[in-house]
Amino acid sequence: MKSPRVSARALIVRGNSLLAIRAKDAHGEFFVLPGGGQNHGETLPEALLRECREELGVEIEAGELCYVHDYIAERDEFCTEDCSAHQVDIIFRARILAGEPGWGSAPDTHQLGLQWLSLEALSAYRFYPRALRRWLTEPDHPVYLAFEEGL
Repeated sequence: MKSPRVSARALIVRGNSLLAIRAKDAHGEFFVLPGGGQNHGETLPEALLRECREELGVEIEAGELCYVHDYIAERDEFCTEDCSAHQVDIIFRARILAGEPGWGSAPDTHQLGLQWLSLEALSAYRFYPRALRRWLTEPDHPVYLAFEEGL
């Protein structure tokens, strides 16, 4: 049996907008937080810094841990590839220290670009994790985001 993959994700908010990776799958465009898998011997903040360089081309500062989210592909209505995947996303607040977000040195293969999404309009987008949409603008929120179908 496969073990869950651990992923570090960046929650970068500027004004009233959230920075997201724009991607596409068989069901159309969707948006996710920047970040990705942790390598052996790498701390979560180190993984986050590396992933933001690779995907966004910027230097960031990892802030406080704000959310933990399970992604279980076999329960995802949009799963088309590896439906046995299980990923635990560790989501940190982050801020850009240097550079303007753009193409990084090693963007993900499904990455189409970047987009600043209005926090108030997140429900209009296919944004994942879905559970995060309702908590971003709430002052009191859970740290663990329970899995919801559709990511």
